[in-house]
Amino acid sequence: MTDARAVWGAERSLLGLVQHASANGFEATIACPIDSPLRGYSRRTGLEIRFLDVSLQQHPAQSRGGLRATGLRQIAAEAAATARASRTVRGWTRDFDYIVSFETWRNLEVALGCLGTRARAVLDMHDVFAGKLGRVLNRFAGWISYSAVAPSRFTLEKTGLVGRKSSVVPRGTSLPVPIADRRSSDSEHPIRAAILGEVRSYKRVDLFCSVIREVNARGTRMLGLVIGDVHEDNVGMRVRSQIEASGGELLHIERVDNVFEILADVDYVVNASDEEAFGRTLIEGLAAGAVPVSFSGTGPAEIIERAGIGAILNSNDHIELAIKFAQLVSNQAERQRATLEGYSIADRHFGWPNVATSYYRAVERLPS
Repeated sequence: MTDARAVWGAERSLLGLVQHASANGFEATIACPIDSPLRGYSRRTGLEIRFLDVSLQQHPAQSRGGLRATGLRQIAAEAAATARASRTVRGWTRDFDYIVSFETWRNLEVALGCLGTRARAVLDMHDVFAGKLGRVLNRFAGWISYSAVAPSRFTLEKTGLVGRKSSVVPRGTSLPVPIADRRSSDSEHPIRAAILGEVRSYKRVDLFCSVIREVNARGTRMLGLVIGDVHEDNVGMRVRSQIEASGGELLHIERVDNVFEILADVDYVVNASDEEAFGRTLIEGLAAGAVPVSFSGTGPAEIIERAGIGAILNSNDHIELAIKFAQLVSNQAERQRATLEGYSIADRHFGWPNVATSYYRAVERLPS
């Protein structure tokens, strides 16, 4: 069950899981609004997926800035909306053995709706509520559900759900055919580092831009690629101004038909977020032969830890990061290893169908 209004990494992982359901003894259906972009995306990509039309009212708190901006009156309205939606979910329980909530705002509804029925509620914790109230709701939903699956320890620990009912299973990634012809790095071309995804505050693209500019100021030629939509908000405007003032050190690419063609021309792929649950672009970059880079204590950092290749940085100061990045660039052995072994490493740790099998075993609470 998901309210997805866009198709990003988590949604692509959901589609991948559904694709591999039958191989793991499941028949999977995606419950989503009739106008969800998941439907169009699956048609365009030739996926044969069953959909169930769902039309649940938006939570009152969503239009008020989230739970942290909610007063007592709004909490009462939220409780009433949750009760109504849980009754809708209860109507599905006779048709399904498991109901997986792939939406933070629906976790409690799914868990309540399945109580006392044959269906088992499973929470996919790729995103979680923040704040004290959010943590209470996360834990309560997890307590009354059958199982919970998260893509990283980082996310699971944020929920407070670490325990026997919860599992960490990384997200699977559909990899391209191995890229045989990568751009070679030499003194004639600058080192290329890319950050991918929608430019939002939690992505910390502005920090990435500051680091690239500082690296160049210190004498290392580096081109930073910002790949994704830049919105006309404060963060977007700040990133735009950094790109325009960079003198050619930063390049914005709004849309890419084939992300792997771009990544084949990149030396480093960066995820600077300190909030993201996973960060599959690091895997896609590694598969294309780029060195993944992230920050300690985050979901994306766990990708690097699991893969055993890449760099984990532990500072938020752009000058200190620039120094560390310049040191990283001097390690040509890591770049060569990513070029030669990146695809096989990515496939071994994050390719389908192994990840799907682990996920479905976690849903059933079976040992891996």
